[in-house]
Amino acid sequence: MLPNAFGLHHVHGNVFEWCQDRFVRYGENAPDIGAGLRSSAKGSARVIPSGSFDKSFWQARSAYRRSESPQAPGGNIGLRSAGPRQTRSPLLC
Repeated sequence: MLPNAFGLHHVHGNVFEWCQDRFVRYGENAPDIGAGLRSSAKGSARVIPSGSFDKSFWQARSAYRRSESPQAPGGNIGLRSAGPRQTRSPLLC
């Protein structure tokens, strides 16, 4: 399987991923273009996208998203660590 545009592999269906974004319904209180994470949304609910191993197959897609409280217990929510894309030096091959 090839990586996506961000260089990540297998981004669907492992665990729901905590995001720093506050949850808002599409079109409601959305930040302005270029504002990044700055939003007027209130509350502590965060976005968790992409589905989980213990959910239905239709939830294992990048368009699926829901909200969850940071205090919510559960073994199906995690973090995806990602950093700058690196390329191999020709001398190390």
